[in-house]
Amino acid sequence: MPLAAICAVAQQVAEIAIESASTSSYDHSTRIQLWQQLKEADETEFKDLFKVED
Repeated sequence: MPLAAICAVAQQVAEIAIESASTSSYDHSTRIQLWQQLKEADETEFKDLFKVED
């Protein structure tokens, strides 16, 4: 197998790995942002329910 073909295959594998990591990172950040929003809403709801002051 010529060196150029080996390099092309390695480059393609690396691109797929980077794209997968990018997608996973975005998904993770989206889930964390949603979790933070839900947590903040729960804390506000709790304070309103029991009239807790900071």
